[in-house]
Amino acid sequence: MITKSLAKKHFSHNERALINAPFFRRVTRRFYIENQAQWGSIKYGWHPRSNMAYSGCGVIAVWNLLVYFNRVPRVGAPAALSNLIWDFERFATVMGGAFGTSIFPIYLYIKRIFKKTRLSFWRSRNSMDRFGESYKAFIVITMNDSKRLTSGLHIVCITTDSRGYSVHNSYRKNSTGNYIVTIPYKTLSEAIDHINKSPLPLAVIGVAED
Repeated sequence: MITKSLAKKHFSHNERALINAPFFRRVTRRFYIENQAQWGSIKYGWHPRSNMAYSGCGVIAVWNLLVYFNRVPRVGAPAALSNLIWDFERFATVMGGAFGTSIFPIYLYIKRIFKKTRLSFWRSRNSMDRFGESYKAFIVITMNDSKRLTSGLHIVCITTDSRGYSVHNSYRKNSTGNYIVTIPYKTLSEAIDHINKSPLPLAVIGVAED
């Protein structure tokens, strides 16, 4: 959580910065964000280390979910994303953004938009794959490295189509160095395996149209 006055300063800065930012020019209502690592100039939270590149994965995951369901407000992408950052940094940052965004405010935010929303904590691969068959898109929180408790957390959006389950904002690059979505995987658990090298899944939010 940050003060309203600081959030206002961040909103003004972020909207101006996003209008001309090279890393954001292709991001409209129809484009996903895959390149979080390039967002260091966008403010998020009060902690000295905190910005969108360091701790904005939760906000980006929600943005990508809204893009998937075509629910991004029609006010222009810079304003819409600045509003989304405002919503989460005011009430959902953990230690001012040092530890990113809490999963519970993310769940409540999505629940207000989509009635068919469920939060499930990780149990087994089989149970998650059954869970994955009931929803169209997912917000997943994992530890970056299952072998290191201090490795930090990452939150991503996984979307589905006829080909399978694809992970957004997982730091994948193509041969030209551009950040890209993953290939589609056959099951939700397989997609989660590819969020990073050795993820430890903690919780999954499933979302479908009403």
